Amino acid sequence: MDHVDGKIWYAFLGAPLAWSLQLIIGYAMVAHACYPNMDPLNFAGAGGARITATIVTVVTLIIAIVALGTARQLVTAQVGGDGVARYLSIAGILTGIVFTLLIVFNLIALIVEPTCRFA
Repeated sequence: MDHVDGKIWYAFLGAPLAWSLQLIIGYAMVAHACYPNMDPLNFAGAGGARITATIVTVVTLIIAIVALGTARQLVTAQVGGDGVARYLSIAGILTGIVFTLLIVFNLIALIVEPTCRFA
């Protein structure tokens, strides 16, 4: 039976958890900046909230990329291996790619789109 240590769990869960944190923290900060009261604000930026959300997104992107790299490193180190550790490492690559791209898309949206624009 394979031993599953913290490095394997980080490779498997690092990118999805980073995306979850980015989504929860970024959404909460920008939503509060755009809706401080009952009525939404009608301006293009959310001031410090947008900058802070961008910083959080970049930090979580780094976490996801490191988790993806860790998963790749574990797969190449376990050549010919099988079991739970190899499965989690390969799954970490697949989920790492997906969730890293999701964080990148969120970063692009933060940079390109106005934060508090309402029609």
